[in-house]
Amino acid sequence: EKTWRTPTKDDWVYLFNTRQVNGAKGYSFVRLKTGTGTGDTVSGVLIYPDDFTWTKAGVTAITVGASAVQVVANDTWKKLEKAGCAFLPGCSYRNGTTVNASYYGCLAFYWSASENGTNNAYLLSFNFGGSGATNPTNYNRRSDGFPVRLIRDITQ
Repeated sequence: EKTWRTPTKDDWVYLFNTRQVNGAKGYSFVRLKTGTGTGDTVSGVLIYPDDFTWTKAGVTAITVGASAVQVVANDTWKKLEKAGCAFLPGCSYRNGTTVNASYYGCLAFYWSASENGTNNAYLLSFNFGGSGATNPTNYNRRSDGFPVRLIRDITQ
């Protein structure tokens, strides 16, 4: 069985710049519904597995534009998760001993295992705002605290 590991810069580039699923980007910016209230959502990126189809997942296709991030209901998320989708929530980060909560829900950062010089490392960054931009080759000081998402290589 394959072991869990931190993604490399090349893994993030593959997932967000190279890979396509059914001729389109292999991810969408979404807001997952987490409760019954109007604001009970978590912004993030939904990553589709390589063999993903909406029919296979049993849900209606999500339409996402740069100016309108679609809300995904909890029951829909459960079907997407069962179909192999992963969700990277938008989160904040720590700069030294200070938590920078101002980015929560609008920007997100995830470390890679790839170094960039002595004091820096590569990371994935994405913006839920109007640009909807992803940058899998961003880098920052290793002294900053960004989340880590583990992955595992699988064989078909």
